[in-house]
Amino acid sequence: MLGFVVPIKSRKISKSWDNLSLLLERTARSMCNQTHPDFRMIVVCQEKPNIKFEHPNLHYLTVDLSLPVPTTIVEKRVDKMYKIIAGVRLAKEIGCDHIMLADGDDCVSRCLANLVAQNKSVDGYFFKRGYVYNNNSNVIKVMRKGFHLYCGTTHIIRSDLYDASEETLARIPESITSPSQIPKDIHHFYYCHNYFTRGVESKGSHLERLPFVGSIYILGNSENLSSEDFVNIEKRKNMSLKVRLLNLKASLLDYRKLTPKIREEFGLYDIELINP
Repeated sequence: MLGFVVPIKSRKISKSWDNLSLLLERTARSMCNQTHPDFRMIVVCQEKPNIKFEHPNLHYLTVDLSLPVPTTIVEKRVDKMYKIIAGVRLAKEIGCDHIMLADGDDCVSRCLANLVAQNKSVDGYFFKRGYVYNNNSNVIKVMRKGFHLYCGTTHIIRSDLYDASEETLARIPESITSPSQIPKDIHHFYYCHNYFTRGVESKGSHLERLPFVGSIYILGNSENLSSEDFVNIEKRKNMSLKVRLLNLKASLLDYRKLTPKIREEFGLYDIELINP
């Protein structure tokens, strides 16, 4: 069984709780649209979002982290890390043999649960390719490589490779100002998706490349940490004008019309955000 674990930020630090709820509802509808019934979606939160959508496979795990309100990107990621660990623990308890960590505003292919159900012995998958979409656009971009390094909704990992025990929690320092303070094995599985593949390999296992596009990385909102990272990465690039123009030309070739078929597979629909 595939378990989707979706940590969301607290209402206290959300820029718009209404927008976060709208985005999460779309994500929930997308995940619960799987063609195979053997899946669970676990939303880990401090306050339950205002969502009308209900599904028997959708669960909410409310946590009280007793942490100070996060302000820096490191503090926000630590907050997210604790929620991921709690969600992974529940996913393991209810019998999920594979786990996919996901952001609360992305959409996923409806074929993922079926793939996992048919390949239970596989260590997992990473999404080398994927779609990048600006909210409410009529075009979508294909990212042909390195997609799993940009988007947090890009890995499916066998659940026994995760250690979400109390012993793991006890090894996390009480105060963290830098990712380097987090034990490497915890950092590589819970803190940042850039290291998930490396974490799996450190345990002698191997992630296969997903044979189809598995998720849509959705930009154009302010509620996602991965989106913040994506923008920061783009700003940090130091490229000449010639290289930028060449990249722009190549990038334009990757855009395509957003078709009803893509919308149907990923459960993607337009959302009118409130003061985005």
